[in-house]
Amino acid sequence: LRLVTTSWTEQEEDRWDHRLYVLKKSSGEPKMETVAVLPNTTHPDPIGKPNEDLYGVRFLGEKLYLVTFERIDPLYVIDLSDPIDPQISGELEVKGFSDFLHPVNENLLLGLGADEEGLVKLELFNVESIDAPYSLGSVSLVKGADWSYSEARYNRHAFTYLSNASDVDRFTIPVTLTYKDDEVGYLRKQQLHLFEINNWNFKDLRRFSFKSHIDIMMFLCNWNSYNAVSMDIACRSFGIFSPKEGDVKGDSVAKAYEEGNITGVENYVMRDVEATHKLFEKLRDYMS
Repeated sequence: LRLVTTSWTEQEEDRWDHRLYVLKKSSGEPKMETVAVLPNTTHPDPIGKPNEDLYGVRFLGEKLYLVTFERIDPLYVIDLSDPIDPQISGELEVKGFSDFLHPVNENLLLGLGADEEGLVKLELFNVESIDAPYSLGSVSLVKGADWSYSEARYNRHAFTYLSNASDVDRFTIPVTLTYKDDEVGYLRKQQLHLFEINNWNFKDLRRFSFKSHIDIMMFLCNWNSYNAVSMDIACRSFGIFSPKEGDVKGDSVAKAYEEGNITGVENYVMRDVEATHKLFEKLRDYMS
């Protein structure tokens, strides 16, 4: 078992301590034993510069990729080929940071995060040489916006990737853009971007924009999906009949459809629509 931890040091000069642990199952007792820790006396160099927080971690075979960040983004490559002697083999510093790392192939790594201006950033890294990773280029989404965000940075279900046998890969990410308007305040736009990776380069193929809309659940959790509330709780809190109180619920739609209970599915969808509308009526005065 391999894992990376972060602890608070309470030291102003370096508040974070990042460590890699390699564990194995004990042969005599039902517990885990420590095989190796990094940093150690043989390899004392810390993971990350002083006060850099840990943003991205990805274990890939005998390699570990780590991203730390405070003002710049160091990408660390850790060699795990010897479980009892892991060590930092490569390091790369770039602007911004990546908190989601996706392997394109053995030699390419895709990073999704933010640039120094707070815009969504995609960056492609060449990791063919474990001791000399380098950037093949980056793109920020979208220039001209005051701020942008992608759910795919934290929700892996929002990241769709298609590998192609002809060495052409495609992937999509959703992007929320915020613009400041002097007359109406802040405007929010939703886009879906289709990218292609071809010949070790990537480009934005298509950009699909959606009309402005109200996301009631995101409004209720103050645009922080970590604090999201369920539809059932939201309805009960506002005295609205919950759509989850019928025979068919959201997690049983597929089963109901397979069993031929189309009427049950239709009734659930109608209850959901009606409850959403009633929630909107309750909240519309606060959505200025």
